[in-house]
Amino acid sequence: MKKIIYTLFLFPFLLVAQNIDVADGATLLIDTGGTMTISGTLTSNTSGNIIIATSRTASGSLLAVAAGNSQGKGITLRRSLDGSNEWALIGVPVTGETSTDIDDNLRTSGAKSAIGHWDPGSGANGAYVYFNTDSGTSLTNGRGYLISPSASGNVDFTGTMSYATVTYTLEDESGTHGNWNLIGNPFPSFLHMTNDAADATNNFLTVNTAALHDDYQAVYAWDGSEYDVYNQTTDNTNYVAPGEGFFVYSVDGGATVSFTEAMQTSGRGSNFNASIARGTSSKAQKRVSVFKLELKDNIKEEIDITKLYFSNEQEVSKGLDPGYDAGKFFEGSDSRIFTRLVNEDKGTDFHIQALPYSDLSDVVVPLGITTKSSSLQLSIKENSIDHLYSIYLEDKLNNTIVELDQTIDLDFVDNNSNGLGRFYLHFTKGMIPELPTDGDDFRIYKVSESEIRLMGSPETIYNAKIYDFSGRLTKEVNFTHKVNINEIDSKGIKILTIESNDKKIIKKFDIK
Repeated sequence: MKKIIYTLFLFPFLLVAQNIDVADGATLLIDTGGTMTISGTLTSNTSGNIIIATSRTASGSLLAVAAGNSQGKGITLRRSLDGSNEWALIGVPVTGETSTDIDDNLRTSGAKSAIGHWDPGSGANGAYVYFNTDSGTSLTNGRGYLISPSASGNVDFTGTMSYATVTYTLEDESGTHGNWNLIGNPFPSFLHMTNDAADATNNFLTVNTAALHDDYQAVYAWDGSEYDVYNQTTDNTNYVAPGEGFFVYSVDGGATVSFTEAMQTSGRGSNFNASIARGTSSKAQKRVSVFKLELKDNIKEEIDITKLYFSNEQEVSKGLDPGYDAGKFFEGSDSRIFTRLVNEDKGTDFHIQALPYSDLSDVVVPLGITTKSSSLQLSIKENSIDHLYSIYLEDKLNNTIVELDQTIDLDFVDNNSNGLGRFYLHFTKGMIPELPTDGDDFRIYKVSESEIRLMGSPETIYNAKIYDFSGRLTKEVNFTHKVNINEIDSKGIKILTIESNDKKIIKKFDIK
Protein backbone atom coordinates (compact mmCIF):
# COMPACT_ATOMS: atom_id res chain seq x y z
CA MET A 1 0.00 0.00 0.00
CA LYS A 2 1.20 3.41 -0.86
CA LYS A 3 1.63 5.38 2.37
CA ILE A 4 1.08 9.14 2.33
CA ILE A 5 1.84 11.18 5.42
CA TYR A 6 0.50 14.73 5.77
CA THR A 7 1.64 17.04 8.55
CA LEU A 8 -0.80 19.72 7.42
CA PHE A 9 -2.43 20.20 4.06
CA LEU A 10 -5.32 22.26 2.82
CA PHE A 11 -7.65 21.15 0.07
CA PRO A 12 -9.76 24.02 -1.29
CA PHE A 13 -10.33 21.94 -4.45
CA LEU A 14 -11.24 18.45 -5.68
CA LEU A 15 -8.68 15.69 -4.98
CA VAL A 16 -8.91 11.98 -5.82
CA ALA A 17 -6.53 9.52 -4.14
CA GLN A 18 -6.23 5.73 -3.96
CA ASN A 19 -4.87 5.18 -0.44
CA ILE A 20 -4.38 7.63 2.43
CA ASP A 21 -2.51 6.89 5.65
CA VAL A 22 -2.43 9.74 8.18
CA ALA A 23 0.48 9.13 10.51
CA ASP A 24 0.58 9.59 14.29
CA GLY A 25 0.70 13.29 15.14
CA ALA A 26 -0.23 14.38 11.60
CA THR A 27 -3.30 16.34 10.52
CA LEU A 28 -5.07 16.28 7.18
CA LEU A 29 -7.36 19.30 6.74
CA ILE A 30 -10.08 19.36 4.06
CA ASP A 31 -11.08 23.00 4.03
CA THR A 32 -14.53 24.46 3.22
CA GLY A 33 -15.17 24.09 -0.50
CA GLY A 34 -12.66 21.25 -0.80
CA THR A 35 -13.53 17.64 -1.67
CA MET A 36 -11.44 14.50 -1.25
CA THR A 37 -12.41 11.11 -2.70
CA ILE A 38 -10.53 7.99 -1.63
CA SER A 39 -10.95 4.94 -3.85
CA GLY A 40 -8.78 2.60 -1.79
CA THR A 41 -7.98 2.45 1.90
CA LEU A 42 -8.17 5.29 4.40
CA THR A 43 -6.22 4.87 7.62
CA SER A 44 -6.04 7.35 10.46
CA ASN A 45 -3.64 6.23 13.16
CA THR A 46 -4.03 6.60 16.91
CA SER A 47 -3.01 10.23 17.18
CA GLY A 48 -3.50 11.19 13.54
CA ASN A 49 -6.43 13.38 12.63
CA ILE A 50 -8.51 14.13 9.55
CA ILE A 51 -10.50 17.37 9.83
CA ILE A 52 -13.39 18.30 7.54
CA ALA A 53 -14.13 22.01 7.90
CA THR A 54 -17.69 23.29 7.53
CA SER A 55 -19.26 26.70 8.09
CA ARG A 56 -22.77 28.16 7.96
CA THR A 57 -22.55 28.47 4.18
CA ALA A 58 -20.01 25.95 2.87
CA SER A 59 -18.39 22.64 3.70
CA GLY A 60 -15.52 20.37 2.94
CA SER A 61 -16.30 16.79 1.97
CA LEU A 62 -14.59 13.42 2.48
CA LEU A 63 -15.82 10.45 0.43
CA ALA A 64 -14.41 6.95 0.89
CA VAL A 65 -15.98 4.76 -1.81
CA ALA A 66 -14.39 1.35 -1.34
CA ALA A 67 -15.87 -1.25 0.98
CA GLY A 68 -13.55 -2.54 3.66
CA ASN A 69 -11.84 0.78 4.34
CA SER A 70 -10.09 0.96 7.67
CA GLN A 71 -10.84 4.03 9.72
CA GLY A 72 -9.28 5.09 12.96
CA LYS A 73 -10.54 7.47 15.65
CA GLY A 74 -9.19 10.65 14.15
CA ILE A 75 -12.06 11.82 11.88
CA THR A 76 -13.38 15.24 12.86
CA LEU A 77 -16.22 17.29 11.41
CA ARG A 78 -15.49 20.89 12.45
CA ARG A 79 -18.64 23.00 12.39
CA SER A 80 -18.06 26.74 12.49
CA LEU A 81 -20.89 28.73 14.12
CA ASP A 82 -21.29 32.50 14.21
CA GLY A 83 -22.34 33.19 17.76
CA SER A 84 -24.41 32.50 20.84
CA ASN A 85 -27.70 33.55 19.30
CA GLU A 86 -27.42 31.00 16.51
CA TRP A 87 -29.18 27.65 16.51
CA ALA A 88 -28.25 24.98 14.00
CA LEU A 89 -29.61 21.58 13.00
CA ILE A 90 -26.80 19.08 12.62
CA GLY A 91 -26.09 15.47 11.74
CA VAL A 92 -23.14 13.55 13.22
CA PRO A 93 -20.92 11.85 10.58
CA VAL A 94 -19.03 9.70 13.09
CA THR A 95 -19.64 7.05 15.71
CA GLY A 96 -18.20 7.12 19.22
CA GLU A 97 -19.02 10.79 19.97
CA THR A 98 -20.99 11.87 23.07
CA SER A 99 -22.78 15.02 24.16
CA THR A 100 -20.20 15.56 26.91
CA ASP A 101 -17.39 15.67 24.33
CA ILE A 102 -18.77 18.87 22.76
CA ASP A 103 -20.32 20.58 25.83
CA ASP A 104 -17.40 22.99 26.31
CA ASN A 105 -18.39 24.92 23.20
CA LEU A 106 -22.15 25.08 23.85
CA ARG A 107 -24.47 27.26 25.87
CA THR A 108 -25.70 25.97 29.21
CA SER A 109 -28.68 26.74 31.45
CA GLY A 110 -28.19 25.18 34.83
CA ALA A 111 -27.55 21.51 34.24
CA LYS A 112 -28.93 21.69 30.71
CA SER A 113 -26.67 21.98 27.69
CA ALA A 114 -27.70 23.53 24.35
CA ILE A 115 -27.75 20.25 22.50
CA GLY A 116 -30.75 17.99 22.12
CA HIS A 117 -32.86 15.91 19.77
CA TRP A 118 -36.49 16.06 18.68
CA ASP A 119 -38.73 13.57 20.48
CA PRO A 120 -42.10 13.12 18.69
CA GLY A 121 -43.55 11.42 21.74
CA SER A 122 -42.51 14.05 24.30
CA GLY A 123 -45.61 15.83 25.61
CA ALA A 124 -48.76 16.27 23.58
CA ASN A 125 -47.11 17.63 20.48
CA GLY A 126 -43.51 16.52 20.55
CA ALA A 127 -40.61 18.61 21.83
CA TYR A 128 -36.86 19.05 21.93
CA VAL A 129 -35.16 17.05 24.66
CA TYR A 130 -31.97 18.70 25.89
CA PHE A 131 -29.08 16.81 27.47
CA ASN A 132 -27.50 17.40 30.84
CA THR A 133 -23.94 18.70 30.78
CA ASP A 134 -22.70 15.51 32.40
CA SER A 135 -24.98 13.03 30.66
CA GLY A 136 -22.42 11.56 28.25
CA THR A 137 -25.24 10.69 25.83
CA SER A 138 -24.01 8.89 22.72
CA LEU A 139 -24.76 10.78 19.49
CA THR A 140 -26.41 8.55 16.90
CA ASN A 141 -25.69 8.29 13.17
CA GLY A 142 -28.78 9.33 11.22
CA ARG A 143 -30.44 11.26 14.06
CA GLY A 144 -30.52 15.06 13.85
CA TYR A 145 -29.62 17.39 16.71
CA LEU A 146 -30.21 21.00 17.68
CA ILE A 147 -27.18 22.92 18.98
CA SER A 148 -26.28 26.47 19.96
CA PRO A 149 -22.73 27.67 20.74
CA SER A 150 -21.68 29.75 23.71
CA ALA A 151 -19.76 32.07 21.38
CA SER A 152 -18.49 32.27 17.83
CA GLY A 153 -16.17 29.39 17.11
CA ASN A 154 -15.95 25.72 16.25
CA VAL A 155 -17.81 22.69 17.48
CA ASP A 156 -15.97 19.44 16.74
CA PHE A 157 -17.54 16.01 16.24
CA THR A 158 -14.80 13.36 16.44
CA GLY A 159 -15.07 9.61 16.06
CA THR A 160 -14.96 6.72 13.62
CA MET A 161 -15.94 7.73 10.10
CA SER A 162 -19.24 6.47 8.69
CA TYR A 163 -19.19 5.36 5.04
CA ALA A 164 -21.50 2.33 4.64
CA THR A 165 -25.32 2.50 4.50
CA VAL A 166 -26.92 3.90 7.67
CA THR A 167 -30.58 3.29 8.61
CA TYR A 168 -32.66 5.27 11.08
CA THR A 169 -36.11 4.47 12.47
CA LEU A 170 -38.72 7.23 12.18
CA GLU A 171 -41.32 7.51 14.91
CA ASP A 172 -45.03 8.16 14.68
CA GLU A 173 -46.35 9.19 18.08
CA SER A 174 -49.63 10.67 19.23
CA GLY A 175 -49.97 14.44 19.10
CA THR A 176 -50.08 17.18 16.53
CA HIS A 177 -46.43 16.85 15.55
CA GLY A 178 -46.03 13.13 16.16
CA ASN A 179 -45.00 12.27 12.60
CA TRP A 180 -42.20 14.85 12.46
CA ASN A 181 -38.66 13.51 12.91
CA LEU A 182 -35.33 15.34 13.02
CA ILE A 183 -32.66 13.37 11.15
CA GLY A 184 -29.17 14.16 9.84
CA ASN A 185 -26.60 13.32 7.20
CA PRO A 186 -24.52 10.50 8.77
CA PHE A 187 -21.57 10.90 6.37
CA PRO A 188 -18.71 13.44 6.05
CA SER A 189 -19.66 13.81 2.36
CA PHE A 190 -22.46 15.49 0.43
CA LEU A 191 -25.62 13.48 -0.33
CA HIS A 192 -27.86 13.64 -3.38
CA MET A 193 -31.19 14.90 -2.06
CA THR A 194 -33.70 15.13 -4.93
CA ASN A 195 -34.45 13.35 -8.19
CA ASP A 196 -32.50 15.59 -10.52
CA ALA A 197 -29.94 15.43 -13.30
CA ALA A 198 -27.15 14.48 -10.89
CA ASP A 199 -28.75 11.19 -9.80
CA ALA A 200 -32.36 10.25 -10.47
CA THR A 201 -32.15 7.03 -8.45
CA ASN A 202 -29.66 7.29 -5.60
CA ASN A 203 -31.03 10.34 -3.84
CA PHE A 204 -32.60 10.69 -0.41
CA LEU A 205 -36.21 11.42 -1.45
CA THR A 206 -36.41 8.72 -4.12
CA VAL A 207 -34.84 6.00 -1.96
CA ASN A 208 -37.10 6.85 1.00
CA THR A 209 -40.40 7.47 -0.80
CA ALA A 210 -42.18 4.65 1.04
CA ALA A 211 -41.07 5.95 4.47
CA LEU A 212 -42.44 9.48 4.01
CA HIS A 213 -46.10 10.51 4.16
CA ASP A 214 -47.65 11.20 0.74
CA ASP A 215 -48.56 14.76 1.81
CA TYR A 216 -45.03 15.50 3.04
CA GLN A 217 -42.48 13.86 0.73
CA ALA A 218 -39.93 16.62 1.18
CA VAL A 219 -36.92 17.79 3.17
CA TYR A 220 -37.65 20.60 5.66
CA ALA A 221 -34.45 22.52 6.37
CA TRP A 222 -33.51 25.51 8.52
CA ASP A 223 -31.68 28.15 6.45
CA GLY A 224 -30.64 30.35 9.36
CA SER A 225 -33.76 32.52 9.40
CA GLU A 226 -36.68 30.31 8.31
CA TYR A 227 -37.53 26.78 7.25
CA ASP A 228 -37.39 26.03 3.54
CA VAL A 229 -38.82 23.01 1.75
CA TYR A 230 -37.13 20.90 -0.93
CA ASN A 231 -38.87 18.25 -3.03
CA GLN A 232 -39.12 17.07 -6.63
CA THR A 233 -40.44 20.42 -7.82
CA THR A 234 -37.00 21.93 -7.30
CA ASP A 235 -35.35 22.45 -10.66
CA ASN A 236 -31.76 22.58 -9.41
CA THR A 237 -29.27 19.96 -8.27
CA ASN A 238 -29.71 19.61 -4.53
CA TYR A 239 -27.41 18.21 -1.88
CA VAL A 240 -27.40 17.65 1.85
CA ALA A 241 -24.06 18.91 3.15
CA PRO A 242 -21.91 17.08 5.73
CA GLY A 243 -23.16 17.78 9.23
CA GLU A 244 -26.63 18.94 8.11
CA GLY A 245 -29.80 18.07 10.03
CA PHE A 246 -33.34 18.36 8.68
CA PHE A 247 -36.95 17.36 9.39
CA VAL A 248 -39.05 14.75 7.58
CA TYR A 249 -42.62 13.56 8.11
CA SER A 250 -43.10 9.83 8.59
CA VAL A 251 -45.84 7.62 7.20
CA ASP A 252 -48.44 6.65 9.78
CA GLY A 253 -47.08 3.93 12.03
CA GLY A 254 -43.43 4.94 11.58
CA ALA A 255 -40.85 3.63 9.12
CA THR A 256 -37.13 3.32 8.46
CA VAL A 257 -35.14 5.74 6.30
CA SER A 258 -31.90 4.77 4.63
CA PHE A 259 -28.81 6.84 3.97
CA THR A 260 -27.17 4.63 1.37
CA GLU A 261 -23.54 4.55 0.39
CA ALA A 262 -24.63 5.25 -3.20
CA MET A 263 -26.19 8.61 -2.19
CA GLN A 264 -22.76 10.02 -1.35
CA THR A 265 -21.22 12.31 -3.89
CA SER A 266 -17.93 14.09 -4.39
CA GLY A 267 -19.72 17.02 -5.95
CA ARG A 268 -19.31 20.26 -4.08
CA GLY A 269 -22.30 22.26 -2.90
CA SER A 270 -23.33 24.64 -0.18
CA ASN A 271 -25.36 23.95 2.93
CA PHE A 272 -28.91 24.84 3.89
CA ASN A 273 -27.85 28.22 5.21
CA ALA A 274 -26.69 29.16 1.73
CA SER A 275 -29.66 27.82 -0.23
CA ILE A 276 -28.30 24.41 -1.10
CA ALA A 277 -29.92 24.26 -4.53
CA ARG A 278 -27.06 24.49 -7.00
CA GLY A 279 -26.62 24.08 -10.73
CA THR A 280 -29.15 23.39 -13.47
CA SER A 281 -30.91 20.11 -14.03
CA SER A 282 -33.33 18.57 -16.51
CA LYS A 283 -36.20 19.81 -14.38
CA ALA A 284 -35.53 23.30 -15.66
CA GLN A 285 -37.15 22.18 -18.91
CA LYS A 286 -40.09 20.48 -17.17
CA ARG A 287 -41.07 23.08 -14.62
CA VAL A 288 -42.81 25.95 -16.31
CA SER A 289 -43.59 28.59 -13.71
CA VAL A 290 -43.30 29.29 -10.00
CA PHE A 291 -45.46 31.63 -7.97
CA LYS A 292 -44.52 32.52 -4.39
CA LEU A 293 -46.68 34.54 -1.99
CA GLU A 294 -45.31 36.22 1.12
CA LEU A 295 -47.36 37.01 4.21
CA LYS A 296 -45.88 39.62 6.53
CA ASP A 297 -46.99 40.08 10.13
CA ASN A 298 -46.37 43.79 10.74
CA ILE A 299 -46.78 43.42 14.51
CA LYS A 300 -44.15 40.71 15.08
CA GLU A 301 -42.17 41.50 11.92
CA GLU A 302 -42.34 37.87 10.83
CA ILE A 303 -42.88 36.44 7.36
CA ASP A 304 -44.23 33.21 5.96
CA ILE A 305 -44.53 31.97 2.38
CA THR A 306 -46.42 29.53 0.20
CA LYS A 307 -45.50 28.38 -3.30
CA LEU A 308 -47.34 27.22 -6.40
CA TYR A 309 -45.59 25.38 -9.24
CA PHE A 310 -47.25 25.17 -12.62
CA SER A 311 -45.61 22.35 -14.55
CA ASN A 312 -46.03 20.27 -17.69
CA GLU A 313 -44.80 17.11 -15.97
CA GLN A 314 -47.19 14.16 -16.25
CA GLU A 315 -46.95 13.52 -12.51
CA VAL A 316 -48.60 16.85 -11.70
CA SER A 317 -52.38 17.10 -11.28
CA LYS A 318 -54.97 19.25 -9.49
CA GLY A 319 -55.13 16.62 -6.74
CA LEU A 320 -52.41 15.22 -4.48
CA ASP A 321 -49.07 14.60 -6.20
CA PRO A 322 -46.69 12.86 -3.74
CA GLY A 323 -43.18 14.21 -4.08
CA TYR A 324 -44.43 17.40 -5.75
CA ASP A 325 -46.94 18.75 -3.23
CA ALA A 326 -45.48 19.36 0.24
CA GLY A 327 -47.48 20.00 3.39
CA LYS A 328 -46.80 22.94 5.69
CA PHE A 329 -44.08 22.61 8.32
CA PHE A 330 -45.29 22.95 11.90
CA GLU A 331 -42.73 25.55 13.03
CA GLY A 332 -42.33 29.11 11.85
CA SER A 333 -44.22 32.39 12.06
CA ASP A 334 -47.36 32.73 14.20
CA SER A 335 -49.03 34.14 11.08
CA ARG A 336 -49.05 31.41 8.44
CA ILE A 337 -50.09 31.21 4.81
CA PHE A 338 -50.83 28.05 2.85
CA THR A 339 -52.92 26.60 0.05
CA ARG A 340 -55.35 23.71 -0.07
CA LEU A 341 -55.60 21.20 -2.91
CA VAL A 342 -57.74 22.36 -5.81
CA ASN A 343 -59.28 18.87 -6.09
CA GLU A 344 -59.96 16.32 -3.33
CA ASP A 345 -58.95 18.50 -0.41
CA LYS A 346 -58.55 16.33 2.71
CA GLY A 347 -57.55 19.05 5.16
CA THR A 348 -53.76 19.28 4.69
CA ASP A 349 -52.25 22.77 4.57
CA PHE A 350 -49.64 22.93 1.78
CA HIS A 351 -46.40 24.88 1.60
CA ILE A 352 -45.89 23.78 -2.02
CA GLN A 353 -48.66 22.83 -4.42
CA ALA A 354 -47.89 21.68 -7.96
CA LEU A 355 -50.52 22.17 -10.67
CA PRO A 356 -50.75 21.49 -14.42
CA TYR A 357 -49.64 24.42 -16.50
CA SER A 358 -52.34 23.61 -19.04
CA ASP A 359 -54.96 24.37 -16.37
CA LEU A 360 -53.41 27.67 -15.31
CA SER A 361 -56.38 29.80 -16.32
CA ASP A 362 -58.89 27.19 -15.15
CA VAL A 363 -57.94 26.68 -11.51
CA VAL A 364 -59.16 28.52 -8.43
CA VAL A 365 -56.70 27.92 -5.59
CA PRO A 366 -57.98 28.03 -1.99
CA LEU A 367 -55.67 30.25 0.08
CA GLY A 368 -55.59 29.89 3.87
CA ILE A 369 -54.23 32.25 6.52
CA THR A 370 -53.94 31.62 10.26
CA THR A 371 -53.04 34.56 12.46
CA LYS A 372 -53.50 36.32 15.79
CA SER A 373 -52.32 39.59 14.31
CA SER A 374 -54.48 42.53 13.25
CA SER A 375 -51.94 43.88 10.73
CA LEU A 376 -50.93 41.71 7.78
CA GLN A 377 -49.59 42.35 4.31
CA LEU A 378 -49.72 40.06 1.29
CA SER A 379 -47.31 40.42 -1.63
CA ILE A 380 -45.86 38.43 -4.51
CA LYS A 381 -42.33 37.30 -3.63
CA GLU A 382 -41.58 35.50 -6.90
CA ASN A 383 -43.51 35.12 -10.13
CA SER A 384 -42.33 33.49 -13.37
CA ILE A 385 -45.83 33.02 -14.81
CA ASP A 386 -46.28 34.38 -18.32
CA HIS A 387 -46.72 38.16 -18.12
CA LEU A 388 -49.93 37.88 -20.15
CA TYR A 389 -51.62 36.39 -17.09
CA SER A 390 -53.03 38.47 -14.26
CA ILE A 391 -53.39 37.18 -10.69
CA TYR A 392 -56.44 38.11 -8.63
CA LEU A 393 -57.18 37.66 -4.94
CA GLU A 394 -60.81 36.96 -4.14
CA ASP A 395 -62.01 37.86 -0.65
CA LYS A 396 -65.41 36.27 -0.03
CA LEU A 397 -65.79 37.92 3.37
CA ASN A 398 -65.52 41.43 1.93
CA ASN A 399 -67.03 40.40 -1.40
CA THR A 400 -64.10 41.79 -3.44
CA ILE A 401 -61.72 40.69 -6.16
CA VAL A 402 -58.48 42.67 -6.49
CA GLU A 403 -55.47 42.25 -8.71
CA LEU A 404 -52.29 41.16 -6.94
CA ASP A 405 -50.03 43.68 -8.64
CA GLN A 406 -48.84 45.35 -5.42
CA THR A 407 -48.71 44.79 -1.67
CA ILE A 408 -52.19 44.31 -0.18
CA ASP A 409 -53.16 45.13 3.40
CA LEU A 410 -55.37 42.39 4.84
CA ASP A 411 -58.17 43.27 7.20
CA PHE A 412 -58.67 40.75 10.01
CA VAL A 413 -61.41 42.04 12.31
CA ASP A 414 -61.20 38.81 14.22
CA ASN A 415 -57.52 38.68 15.03
CA ASN A 416 -57.66 34.95 15.77
CA SER A 417 -58.87 33.90 12.34
CA ASN A 418 -57.98 30.85 10.31
CA GLY A 419 -58.88 32.47 7.00
CA LEU A 420 -60.11 29.22 5.42
CA GLY A 421 -62.89 29.69 2.92
CA ARG A 422 -62.23 33.40 2.66
CA PHE A 423 -59.44 33.83 0.11
CA TYR A 424 -59.02 32.35 -3.38
CA LEU A 425 -56.41 32.86 -6.12
CA HIS A 426 -57.38 33.28 -9.78
CA PHE A 427 -54.91 33.19 -12.66
CA THR A 428 -56.47 34.79 -15.70
CA LYS A 429 -55.46 35.65 -19.24
CA GLY A 430 -57.60 38.61 -20.15
CA MET A 431 -60.32 37.72 -17.65
CA ILE A 432 -61.88 40.65 -15.84
CA PRO A 433 -63.66 39.37 -12.72
CA GLU A 434 -67.00 40.76 -11.73
CA LEU A 435 -68.04 41.07 -8.08
CA PRO A 436 -69.29 37.80 -6.62
CA THR A 437 -72.98 37.30 -6.02
CA ASP A 438 -73.87 38.55 -2.57
CA GLY A 439 -74.24 35.95 0.13
CA ASP A 440 -73.77 32.94 -2.12
CA ASP A 441 -71.05 30.53 -3.16
CA PHE A 442 -71.73 31.17 -6.83
CA ARG A 443 -69.29 33.32 -8.83
CA ILE A 444 -69.64 35.15 -12.15
CA TYR A 445 -66.65 36.34 -14.17
CA LYS A 446 -66.37 38.32 -17.37
CA VAL A 447 -63.83 36.54 -19.59
CA SER A 448 -64.03 38.81 -22.62
CA GLU A 449 -66.38 41.24 -24.30
CA SER A 450 -68.63 38.36 -25.34
CA GLU A 451 -67.97 35.59 -22.83
CA ILE A 452 -68.72 34.99 -19.15
CA ARG A 453 -67.72 32.19 -16.76
CA LEU A 454 -70.12 30.73 -14.20
CA MET A 455 -68.69 28.83 -11.24
CA GLY A 456 -70.54 27.12 -8.40
CA SER A 457 -70.34 24.03 -6.21
CA PRO A 458 -68.51 21.04 -7.76
CA GLU A 459 -71.38 18.66 -6.88
CA THR A 460 -74.33 20.80 -7.95
CA ILE A 461 -76.24 20.72 -11.27
CA TYR A 462 -77.25 24.19 -12.46
CA ASN A 463 -79.50 25.62 -15.13
CA ALA A 464 -78.42 29.02 -16.44
CA LYS A 465 -80.51 31.34 -18.65
CA ILE A 466 -79.53 34.69 -20.13
CA TYR A 467 -82.21 37.20 -21.07
CA ASP A 468 -81.82 40.53 -22.78
CA PHE A 469 -83.29 43.58 -21.10
CA SER A 470 -86.62 43.11 -22.98
CA GLY A 471 -87.02 39.66 -21.45
CA ARG A 472 -86.07 37.62 -24.54
CA LEU A 473 -84.23 34.34 -23.75
CA THR A 474 -80.90 34.41 -25.63
CA LYS A 475 -78.90 31.54 -24.03
CA GLU A 476 -79.64 28.47 -21.90
CA VAL A 477 -77.18 25.88 -20.57
CA ASN A 478 -77.13 23.10 -17.97
CA PHE A 479 -73.83 22.46 -16.20
CA THR A 480 -72.06 21.11 -13.12
CA HIS A 481 -69.55 23.21 -11.19
CA LYS A 482 -68.57 25.65 -13.97
CA VAL A 483 -69.13 26.63 -17.56
CA ASN A 484 -68.14 29.34 -20.03
CA ILE A 485 -70.95 30.96 -22.02
CA ASN A 486 -69.72 32.65 -25.19
CA GLU A 487 -71.06 34.29 -28.30
CA ILE A 488 -73.44 36.49 -26.40
CA ASP A 489 -75.20 37.99 -29.35
CA SER A 490 -75.81 41.60 -28.33
CA LYS A 491 -74.44 44.39 -26.20
CA GLY A 492 -76.15 46.03 -23.27
CA ILE A 493 -77.71 44.96 -19.98
CA LYS A 494 -78.33 41.21 -19.51
CA ILE A 495 -80.29 39.31 -16.88
CA LEU A 496 -78.78 36.01 -15.74
CA THR A 497 -80.82 33.45 -13.78
CA ILE A 498 -79.14 30.41 -12.23
CA GLU A 499 -81.27 27.67 -10.71
CA SER A 500 -80.31 24.58 -8.73
CA ASN A 501 -82.30 22.18 -6.58
CA ASP A 502 -82.50 24.51 -3.61
CA LYS A 503 -81.98 28.06 -4.82
CA LYS A 504 -82.35 30.61 -7.57
CA ILE A 505 -79.88 33.42 -8.29
CA ILE A 506 -80.65 36.47 -10.41
CA LYS A 507 -77.73 38.64 -11.55
CA LYS A 508 -77.60 41.65 -13.84
CA PHE A 509 -74.47 42.32 -15.90
CA ASP A 510 -73.41 44.53 -18.77
CA ILE A 511 -71.84 43.59 -22.12
CA LYS A 512 -70.13 46.66 -23.54
